[in-house]
Amino acid sequence: EQVLKSYIYQILSDTMTATFDYQWNRDEDNYLQTNVRTQRVRGGLNYFHPSGFLLFTRATLRDQKLTGYENLGQNPDGSKEFWILDAGAGYR
Repeated sequence: EQVLKSYIYQILSDTMTATFDYQWNRDEDNYLQTNVRTQRVRGGLNYFHPSGFLLFTRATLRDQKLTGYENLGQNPDGSKEFWILDAGAGYR
């Protein structure tokens, strides 16, 4: 498995931060002759209230390329691209 990551965290104000990160991953199985390559791009915003209340939201785009799975009778080879959206609240 090979992984490359990069990220940026930015303070926007006393109560707000922004995040951006990128991850590239390659996973090769020489025994089964399968290969998965994944790229992930994620951005997010965080809000921290002085009382301890917090909110966050994130959007992640994933792009996956699969090869070698057709011969195993599993997921078909090809490319898949999809979004994952997260939001939450908490208290510290």
